[in-house]
Amino acid sequence: QIAKLKKSKTERKRAEEELKQSEEKFRSLVHNIQDGVFIIQNGKIKFVNEAFARMVGYSVEEVVGMDFRQLVAPEDREMVADRYRRRQAGEDVPREYEFRMLRKDGVTRVIVNMNVGLVTYRDEVASMGTVKDITESKQAEEELKRKTEQLISSQEELKKFFAESEESRKSLLSILEDVTE
Repeated sequence: QIAKLKKSKTERKRAEEELKQSEEKFRSLVHNIQDGVFIIQNGKIKFVNEAFARMVGYSVEEVVGMDFRQLVAPEDREMVADRYRRRQAGEDVPREYEFRMLRKDGVTRVIVNMNVGLVTYRDEVASMGTVKDITESKQAEEELKRKTEQLISSQEELKKFFAESEESRKSLLSILEDVTE
């Protein structure tokens, strides 16, 4: 009986140690990842990592407890809030989408790609996900689009120029032929 108890205690201690190591690995991953990690419950931010706080220009302590809508740019607030409500109600809404976040300074916008799902957090339903700052890639995409449009416009102008030049050349040849006859 005593040997059984000792074995049971040893197994429990090993399981507790494995759980502790697993939690430490998870905590390290969440705090060191470059993407923002968040948990939102009942419309309030319950957890964010440092990367998330940096994206919005606040400290972690300032963000925790905020209504998540405070961090969404006004032009995207209704869409993000609607998807949050519908997801909480169990409706099928996109897990991944883009929107603009509002920084603490109220001016600078960060374009993020969010991937979110439902979890149980402290015995209640919550949204948990990640946000990735894609501002630079969106700016590069816009610049590429602008330059492509400029290139297409330049090509059309060149075609027009060469067409006009060809007409002028033919007209000039016709005049030269008339003069030399």
